[in-house]
Amino acid sequence: MITQKNVSRKKIHKENYLHFIPLGGVGEIGKNMYVIEYDDNIIVIDAGLKFADQSMPGIDFIVPDISYLEKNREKVLGIILTHGHEDHIGALTSVLPRLNVPLYGTSLTLGMVSQKFSDELPNYIPNLKEIHAGITVDIGPFKIRLMSVTHSIPDGVGISIETPIGRILHSGDFKFDSTPIDNILTDYAGFAEEGKKGVLLLLSDSTNAEKAGFTPSESVIGGTLERIFRAYKSRRIIISAFMYKSLQISTCCISPMPKEETGFFGDIEKLFSKINFCAIAFAFFVSKKTPHLRGSRLITIFSAAVYSSKSIKC
Repeated sequence: MITQKNVSRKKIHKENYLHFIPLGGVGEIGKNMYVIEYDDNIIVIDAGLKFADQSMPGIDFIVPDISYLEKNREKVLGIILTHGHEDHIGALTSVLPRLNVPLYGTSLTLGMVSQKFSDELPNYIPNLKEIHAGITVDIGPFKIRLMSVTHSIPDGVGISIETPIGRILHSGDFKFDSTPIDNILTDYAGFAEEGKKGVLLLLSDSTNAEKAGFTPSESVIGGTLERIFRAYKSRRIIISAFMYKSLQISTCCISPMPKEETGFFGDIEKLFSKINFCAIAFAFFVSKKTPHLRGSRLITIFSAAVYSSKSIKC
């Protein structure tokens, strides 16, 4: 609980309190969900799930306990999403219908959320409000500024929340990558500007922060793939990837491969044909960075058998 500065305790009323309530994501990997409450107004940041481990047989994933939000449903103004990974959006199909509030997110993130609801809750139509890095949005007493951050998925944002008590700065998930595949850098100037204004509370991604060294740039993958492609020109190369790792998948597209020998199959088809962000992830890279791949065939896993071992490179 954070109280307004320079106000004696006797004069502090209920509306002078700013509450920060983590419902998950603190001291654990996954289940990210933060509640920020001022007076009778609440905003929520993310609604993720946590994958169960071997100590939880029969359980696939865990979602945050939102009983506090349900008791104060009339105060909740909306949910803001930082990016589209499951540990930040995975619980939405459980959370959103119980709160029925607006959902704010970037284009890519909302595209993934739309498909999630279409698959799991087709009868529920979420109230989606698209936002993007570089803008400021007023939600109740909160003035929210969005800033781009580099991560392993495109369209991620950090959030500055100006409240009547002070400023909360949330980094979102990020990595220091000066050569990101999508060429969208972290808005360091924006974060610095918010810092100069004064920050009451900093919420920062700290995954693996205790480990020495740094994480290599996503663009490093491209060089490795290129060496493999050139070394095994006459062999079939099959690459698997976590379906939401769209930047890594795009790296496969960027690597120099003759278009007549290129195909994509398996979950990649589901990723680019069902999840509504091909314009950002796949089409962008093919049209802007890989003109040699225009006209490439989309090969399903069922039809791959009809192609020779020399006809498929990725």
